[in-house]
Amino acid sequence: MDIKSAKITFRNTPRPGDGKIVRRIMKSTGFFEAVFDELDSAEANAEAIAGNPKSEEKLLFIEVGGVEEGFAIFGRESCCDATVYMSWLCVNNSLRGMGLGKRLMAEVLRQSWENNARKLILQTSGRPQYEPTRAFYQKLGFSKEAEIADYYTDGESTFFYTIYNPQYLAKKLKK
Repeated sequence: MDIKSAKITFRNTPRPGDGKIVRRIMKSTGFFEAVFDELDSAEANAEAIAGNPKSEEKLLFIEVGGVEEGFAIFGRESCCDATVYMSWLCVNNSLRGMGLGKRLMAEVLRQSWENNARKLILQTSGRPQYEPTRAFYQKLGFSKEAEIADYYTDGESTFFYTIYNPQYLAKKLKK
């Protein structure tokens, strides 16, 4: 697909059936099958958001030519005043490396900062397969904050990354 000429849009309004779209995008990557319920969990998460208009979580799709080709699930973290947690970010494998993940993340951050978030937190796998994912987050300005060993499976760590709202940092520096 030539995404240079395709119309790229975002869809923030969840609909019934979005879970199947999330599953399709995730399956295309081959990344989410090491743990038995990753695909089921993300699909159920998307359907729960679609079924609850008051959900604190948001399901954001990036569409290429009207077709959902990537998604993010994020929202205000419970018991925190201004922290957003992003549980999923995924782009169709056939379109990786074309800037869609960067555009999707930029939109997640824009929406988070617009809603007065102080920081965004995400976590990702420590498997070697995820090295490009971790490099992607670091390139976008995320900092690795923590590693928890043996998290997903025996021998597989999880890494937590954060990024601060630039407006928050500017205010903090003025104090």
